[in-house]
Amino acid sequence: MMLPTRIAAPIAALIALLMGASCQPDRFSSNPSLRLGFSADTVMFDTVFCTVGTATKTLKIYNRSSAHLRIDRVQLRGGAGSPYSVNLDGIDGHSFSDIALRAYDSLFLFVRLSAPPTAQDTPLCVADSLLFITNGNRQQVQLLAWGQDVALHRNAQLNADTALRAGRPHLVYGTMTVEAGARLTLEAGARLHFHPGASLVVRGALLAEGTAEAPVVLTGDRLEPYYRDKAGQWGGIHLQPGSTASLRWARVRNCITALRADALADTLRLSHCRMERCSHACLLANGTSVVADNCLFANGANACVSLLGGEHRLSHCTVACYWSGFSFRGGAALQLHHPDTLPMVRALFENCIVYGTRPNEVEATPPSAPYLFRCCLLRTSFDTSDARMASIALDDPKFINTAKLNLELDTLSPAIGRACPAVAQRYPIDLNGNPRLDDGWPDIGAFERQ
Repeated sequence: MMLPTRIAAPIAALIALLMGASCQPDRFSSNPSLRLGFSADTVMFDTVFCTVGTATKTLKIYNRSSAHLRIDRVQLRGGAGSPYSVNLDGIDGHSFSDIALRAYDSLFLFVRLSAPPTAQDTPLCVADSLLFITNGNRQQVQLLAWGQDVALHRNAQLNADTALRAGRPHLVYGTMTVEAGARLTLEAGARLHFHPGASLVVRGALLAEGTAEAPVVLTGDRLEPYYRDKAGQWGGIHLQPGSTASLRWARVRNCITALRADALADTLRLSHCRMERCSHACLLANGTSVVADNCLFANGANACVSLLGGEHRLSHCTVACYWSGFSFRGGAALQLHHPDTLPMVRALFENCIVYGTRPNEVEATPPSAPYLFRCCLLRTSFDTSDARMASIALDDPKFINTAKLNLELDTLSPAIGRACPAVAQRYPIDLNGNPRLDDGWPDIGAFERQ
């Protein structure tokens, strides 16, 4: 069908105008007053392990003007020898030229770092910069990180007594195995970082000798802020049948199961330990007796503490689950198992807090399990008039900040001043290294309100 002439002519003129405009080349401004904008003036990395690649950081480059710009050059000042690597708009390199950036548009630049060895125990500054030249303007964005040398252990088998000391962190790839007859001592201030999939397996003996000022730390190898509260980054510690272990002032976090103990040759002893943010459990004891004081077991997706058989005494411990990870929670924070095949002798809890988001954070299977809670604050549906319950509080403990896992006591906590003094006398220093007995009214849980 033919359009009337009075309609067809204007349409034809418009089409011609558009086609002509589309054939015109883009005009790039050479005005030196036009400058690039950046999402940051410094791309900063946290401390990174030398020779281990970092996560990728993003820098956004803006043209905030109404004119098209042509970036004459983008250059990594350190060139090909720089420890930093750059990808600009999908292209890898250390120098780029003639880059079009249209009006009100932006580009993405990605930066990674593989820090070179520093030959020293303390972190060393690793710096470079990016140079941008546009219309004669020279603009720079700084690249900054701290490189930390590490002692690398790849599928290490320890057949003789070994001590890991403070100084350089220890980076573990694969499985570090303490063989039968050998002892691994983690000295005060020792830091062990485990790559994804790595774990510590003990067939001999494990001794952690941290202090309040220099705890032993076992955690993942990603140091960026995003990973600080992420569970499941490494396997954890597995104490195999016949092994022994004693841990003082140790922090085990961000793993699958912080500590699994299977049929140890002797009682597992834990003092002033933190086991937290685990995608399965903080403490699993199967056929193993546990004695623990001033310990925090927090945010295990399946259980914070699970005790199967054995004889146990936990004093001034905090067991708490406010799990909000990538999966749903499994069972209660505290699980007591008393099967016929592996009966529990006794489980004694003194001056402890067991709390969390569920209506019942204490499970006993079967309900006749031989437990005793004395001077404890619990979230439970158990009958507190039962002979196995003595001086029990059911109030919210009012932790300072459960979202950030700060489980110290707030000023109005009902746990303040309600601990059994006779028990507190045996454990006069709390998990923060603070005195527990100064005011004469010790608090329930691992932390004494200061």
